[in-house]
Amino acid sequence: MEKKPSGKSVSTILAETYADIFMDRFKNINADNWQKPWITAHACPAQNISGNIYSGFNQFFLSIISSMKGWEHPLFLTDKQCNRLGVLINKGEHSFPIACVKTWYKDESDQKRPTINPKAYDAMDEESKKGYVRKESLLYYKGYNISQTNFKDIRPEKMAQIEEQYKAVVDTTRDVSVPAIDKMIADQSWVCKIREQTSDQAYFSRREDAIVIPKREQFPDRGAFYGTLYHEMTHSTGVESRLNREMGGFFGSMDYAREELVAELSSAILCTKSGLDASISEHNLQYLKSWMEVLSEDPKAITQVVADASKAADFISEKAMLNQRPTIDLSDIGKELKEAQEQSQSEQQHQRMHR
Repeated sequence: MEKKPSGKSVSTILAETYADIFMDRFKNINADNWQKPWITAHACPAQNISGNIYSGFNQFFLSIISSMKGWEHPLFLTDKQCNRLGVLINKGEHSFPIACVKTWYKDESDQKRPTINPKAYDAMDEESKKGYVRKESLLYYKGYNISQTNFKDIRPEKMAQIEEQYKAVVDTTRDVSVPAIDKMIADQSWVCKIREQTSDQAYFSRREDAIVIPKREQFPDRGAFYGTLYHEMTHSTGVESRLNREMGGFFGSMDYAREELVAELSSAILCTKSGLDASISEHNLQYLKSWMEVLSEDPKAITQVVADASKAADFISEKAMLNQRPTIDLSDIGKELKEAQEQSQSEQQHQRMHR
């Protein structure tokens, strides 16, 4: 676990880091390159070397970092996992924070009762649970992409298996489709009406509670169609009866720009989940640039914006029944890490007993 610098909370460290990453990704955006994808799709979602899939904040920012660095495989390790696997960090490489929420239960009315983990709490009967209160704390680990390490050198066979699995996943093409979204449009099963029609703009009408999207043939490629639709679907989640976001800003205001940023980030999250490149629409370019100024003054602003975008993306994924992309089978490494952790815990317990 990385120690926080004196005077800074973990949330501040994460907010400043994420804001820096976000601004770095956009600092070179101009009229000549705004159409370039700012998050390039990988065949598979970001995973920990144990096999776990990152979610929310981590999935989003690890996707951005991977695009910035040009990493081929979105596979990541923590400091502790590197040590347990005998993996070394390549010279000159730098870590980045991977957020983690630690959950436990504590009886604040009886200090003699032990603090317990969620698994122990769930195993209790209802009477024993009385008095216990759920607690959470935000932590972070030092993270590294697999290409920042010597994993390939010390485990060539496993790396070859990983690369073979990646090759087996069909790459994104101009003819890509998202069957779950196509079915949702055909069945009109979204939370509001979606009208795919000949039009020169896409928008969500709060008055009609309906989305208008140009026909997919009007877009330069199918990815742009789905990305635009995800953007408007995100707007539709913000009404009071759904996720109830603040959407009252007038055109050109910072509140209006904030909602556009939420929609753009949610669209990016959903595009990466669908295996699509996430590009910035020309319409929203200036809004995103104006938010760069806000983040430079208040880095913590990005945390709530991304939280709202993640909630919207989760809402859409669940309602539209979007399937997760194929993942890499890392069960053997996960088992190895678990055994190493259990061995370490056993040795620590043995040492405590013989002090």
